[in-house]
Amino acid sequence: MTQIIVENEENFVFLRLAGRFIGGDETDALRSKLTQLSNNNLIIDLSNVTYMNSTALGILISAHSVFITKSNQILLVNASDSVRDILNLTQLTLVFKVLSTYEEAKNIINN
Repeated sequence: MTQIIVENEENFVFLRLAGRFIGGDETDALRSKLTQLSNNNLIIDLSNVTYMNSTALGILISAHSVFITKSNQILLVNASDSVRDILNLTQLTLVFKVLSTYEEAKNIINN
C-alpha cells in the first residue's frame, strides 16, 4: 500500500512517502500532490519507499523544474538503500539534494 502524508511546517512542507511508486494511481496522486505544493519548499522523506520506476522519477524531475521556477526547492531525505541506488544509477543525485536526515534538510531550508 502506498501512502502520501503531508505535514505543514513553518517554512516548508514535509511529505512522507511509503510503498511502491510504479506508474499507477499512486504515481498520479504523487504528481497531483507535488503540483499542489509547488508554492512551498518541500522535504520528501523516502525512508519507506521500496521502489520508484522511471515514471515516478520523471514526476520528481518535472516537479523539481516547477519548484525551481518558483524559487522553491525539493530536498530528498532518508532514502532507503534501494531508492538511493536508483537515484545514483540515474544520476539524479546531481539534480536533487539527497540528504541522510530530516534535520540536515530543515537546516538547509531555514538558512
